[in-house]
Amino acid sequence: MKTTQRFGGSPKCFVCGKPVYYNDQVMEGQATLHKNCFRCFVCYKNLNGVGGVLLNERVYCATHGTPGQNTSASLIRRSISQPINVPTSETTTTSSTESTSPGIRAPGSPHGSSPPTPGTSPRRSDTWQPQTNALNKGYDPQRSEGSAIVPVFRTSTFVFKNCAAGKRAFELAYGLAPALPGESPALIYSRVNNPNSEIVEERLVAWDKMEKSLLFSSGMGAISSTCLTFLRPGDSLLFSDPVYGGTEFFFRRMLPEFGVKTACFAAGATEDEMKAVIEANGMGATLKIVYLESPANPTIMLCDIEAGRKVADAYARKAFKPLLIVDNTFLGPIFCSPSKFGADIIVYSATKFFGGHSDVVAGVAMATDMLISQIKGTRSILGSCSDPDTAWLIQRSLATLNLRMQKQQETAQEIVEFLLTSPKVVSVSYPGLEAMGSRQVELFHKQCTGSGSLITFNVEGGEAEAFRFLDSLESIKLAVSLGGVESLIEHPYTMTHSDMTTEEKLHAGITPSMIRMSVGLEDPEDIIADLTVALSVL
Repeated sequence: MKTTQRFGGSPKCFVCGKPVYYNDQVMEGQATLHKNCFRCFVCYKNLNGVGGVLLNERVYCATHGTPGQNTSASLIRRSISQPINVPTSETTTTSSTESTSPGIRAPGSPHGSSPPTPGTSPRRSDTWQPQTNALNKGYDPQRSEGSAIVPVFRTSTFVFKNCAAGKRAFELAYGLAPALPGESPALIYSRVNNPNSEIVEERLVAWDKMEKSLLFSSGMGAISSTCLTFLRPGDSLLFSDPVYGGTEFFFRRMLPEFGVKTACFAAGATEDEMKAVIEANGMGATLKIVYLESPANPTIMLCDIEAGRKVADAYARKAFKPLLIVDNTFLGPIFCSPSKFGADIIVYSATKFFGGHSDVVAGVAMATDMLISQIKGTRSILGSCSDPDTAWLIQRSLATLNLRMQKQQETAQEIVEFLLTSPKVVSVSYPGLEAMGSRQVELFHKQCTGSGSLITFNVEGGEAEAFRFLDSLESIKLAVSLGGVESLIEHPYTMTHSDMTTEEKLHAGITPSMIRMSVGLEDPEDIIADLTVALSVL
């Protein structure tokens, strides 16, 4: 039994192996446990107040463990001198096969919170709003020494309880055996899984209402790993144009080298226009992925997500139905939820609004449990996983995500009003503006609950004038990226989308006079004053 002393004081919990301090100790005698660890291994019933049975180094309730069944069994009961304020009505039924399988990391593992058990009344947490889930989901402080904030699990590897547990962990990690109901893989190695990543992955889906998510080392890590999971030589991918520069390079330059055919359509295209591109390129029998970036980077054009769904369904085959993947970085997850319009997978650059402070680089993919399990295998082998510190920083930022995006949008709308009145600004692109056309306005009202904080505008002149304007700014930082607390501005034609040919840029609507701006949290008066001075040099 794990009863060794640490620092001359606290014994270790028999179940989780962590120190048990006096105010959290609920057992005496042959085993010492935390309050929340005193649960049946089979049904996960809380045994405080009713006692339990110790069989083969596991705790069971009276129903699932009888002393007479095993000669090594010994009855264990909590100390009645220890006050306990933990409900004892948590009951469920689980198949007997689950209790005998080694390596099960039961719900409520050292970093996780306990999920609702079948057959019981819904918990209050089942009806939590996204903001509450983003602050609480996936973490039980009592499993981490009572720490109110999630600790950083800065470790490369994890210790197995025994060889059987290690074997079972790898069986699940490599898909050699199916998981049992309620079973999740034991922690193995931080390239495969890590508590910080798993906690933030549980919280990231709060707004998009997807089943599962995966955290990656970058947005491109999420996009490339997701696409490579499902694409094979001879397959085809259809994508909206324009997209982020890295995505564009991956689709136009890299995938064709692996035998994957790609073709693009203009952002905002109708269902018929998308189908016309498929037919013109002979992709009907090989289409595997329809990929949308909405709003498009950097033109801010919205894509018709529902039309993309219909196109994917129209080219479904017996062996495979094309997947609809949507990059929701610019508006999500607060102002657009692509899952409502049929997206199979949602991808993000978590560097942007999820991180929100320009101090991390990360990516996210969200989908059903079945799809995520496939993508996770690719992530593990390619090594595109994130690290514990990055996961912790993103989890920290989720608490203010909604507040930041709402405030940034409020400021952006003031800036748009200013730009529309400036004689030095030729055009402004911003979701919902009438100047973007009736179809874009229609898509905005259909798909979006807000406009966000990304603005694209064209100044009078060309590249030289755009450079003169940008070099005259003071508080607004000349840098790529977006979604941070500071305002950033850049020149897409020569920076983020410089790899595109002149013809490709013009086809996508990217011009030498185009400016892309990400609005931060500075005072709007100061941002407008900075823009006013810079525009005056034109």
